[in-house]
Amino acid sequence: MCTCIWFITCLRVSLVLAFLVGALACAAEADDAIMGPDLSTTRPAQVEGWGEKVHGLQVKLVSEQSSLKVGESLHLRLDIRNASNRRITLELPHILPIISAAGDHPYPVDHNRNVVITAHAISGQKVHIRWAQRLLKPAPVERAVLAPLDRISVQVLPCPVKQSPTTAAVVDDQQTNHRQACADFAYGWYLGTYRLVATYTVDRPGVWQGTLVTPPIDLEVTPATEENRGDRKGAR
Repeated sequence: MCTCIWFITCLRVSLVLAFLVGALACAAEADDAIMGPDLSTTRPAQVEGWGEKVHGLQVKLVSEQSSLKVGESLHLRLDIRNASNRRITLELPHILPIISAAGDHPYPVDHNRNVVITAHAISGQKVHIRWAQRLLKPAPVERAVLAPLDRISVQVLPCPVKQSPTTAAVVDDQQTNHRQACADFAYGWYLGTYRLVATYTVDRPGVWQGTLVTPPIDLEVTPATEENRGDRKGAR
């Protein structure tokens, strides 16, 4: 008799526990339906070259070139995406028009650019450049609203000769805002391997605030071909 009572009690407890587990699972599914999936747990922070997520945004630096011949142009792309489940208002990126070691450039410390791409030598000769000071026009304050998974892409091209670095107008294309900016690679004439990192920093009120850093990409500058040598002589 006692055994039967004990069995019935255990059965009732098991049914109650099963009911509670099922209720919790349903509640979790309802939360996912309202808030959307938490991308910070469903996707690693740096998958596909993306940097760590900060307040919902991620950034990455893309180059199709793993090496350059001396004197060749460097083309990059900077992507900023909304990796959160909410709309984010951000300040559009404006890039300092030179790619060099931190502080090794001709522009003032207060250069009014929210994106800086640095290049640090990890092999090769030490480079010393004597810069003539340059001034930059103030960058306009532009904002954009990114829906979840939307992104802004900035094509980073060499600056035109004898032309002030500027940022082109924004062109909207479906879920991507395409922009163009110019930035010269300061060490394109010097053999070695350089580690490139882009930093996007905003502390202006009314928009997303924080600092985003891209995972590094390595770029090797190799000896020039005869064609490159000819171009270099012409440039002089």
